[in-house]
Amino acid sequence: MDIFVDVVREQRALLLNAALRAAHELGVVELLLECSAVESKTAASVATALGVNERRLTPLLDVLAAEGVLHRETQGSNRLYRAAYVPAYKRESCGDWDRLARVIRTDTHLPERAETLESYLSYVDARSSVVAPIVWRSVAPAPGRLLDLGGGLGAYSRAFLEIDPGNTSAVIDVPPVVDVALAIVSQTDPRLEWIAGDVREVVLERCYDVALLANVLHLYGDRCCRDLLRRAAAALRPGGLLVIKDLYLMPDCSGPLTGLYFALNMAVYTESGGVHQVADLERWLAGVGLGDVRVVKLSELPDSVVVTARHP
Repeated sequence: MDIFVDVVREQRALLLNAALRAAHELGVVELLLECSAVESKTAASVATALGVNERRLTPLLDVLAAEGVLHRETQGSNRLYRAAYVPAYKRESCGDWDRLARVIRTDTHLPERAETLESYLSYVDARSSVVAPIVWRSVAPAPGRLLDLGGGLGAYSRAFLEIDPGNTSAVIDVPPVVDVALAIVSQTDPRLEWIAGDVREVVLERCYDVALLANVLHLYGDRCCRDLLRRAAAALRPGGLLVIKDLYLMPDCSGPLTGLYFALNMAVYTESGGVHQVADLERWLAGVGLGDVRVVKLSELPDSVVVTARHP
């Protein structure tokens, strides 16, 4: 039901083939086969041996482990990998993922393609329009004013407005996204406001009852995520609710497949993004002074997680 679930369901074989190809081009399988008879290796030691970036390599190792290409075991905080067998792959295209090995080797992400922005946003909005009501039902926000950070075409805001006639919402996103929203989203509801700007830079007033980061934090690294949460918390009135909705990874990063493949996708397209652990979200929320942190797992969205916290 959620955004990346369909991609994995429909294109898993193609994505796995691209991962296998990257593993061969980088020499991952060969290295781990050489080491298997002696010892398993951490992601850091594999990255060092191959001379590549650990942050971009680790999601590839986790995907290969989940797909049975690598054996993985956990020792304390370390995940150890060794090769299970030598997998074959086909010479077939997987779009940008054909450059996965180069992305990992050079530690450079691929740029967004501007010509696909409107179709991509429309696709995300259609899927989010189904998911948003489920999320709002799970957290039961009090009526008031919503700050929708990185809200795209406003699916979550529109669903929030439907909850109560007195609700209002401000959607913040970068100017190209807001331009698309203003062109294709109905402007008949005066309760919905659009603000063009970077969510990391827009000046925010403390006038919101709910702040939402839906599928936003995975675009950024740890430091930026902490800063975004600090900004969102500062925009909340006392007693206000902060809501995070994002992809889910198990604590040992063994699944689900959607989260693992999406983490690898973030290695392709972002500077430092990834699927963040729930424990990290909880720690960051406490670190910005929010309390009553709650984790909600939704049966309708098993590959996602919702985390909420309250302004004191």
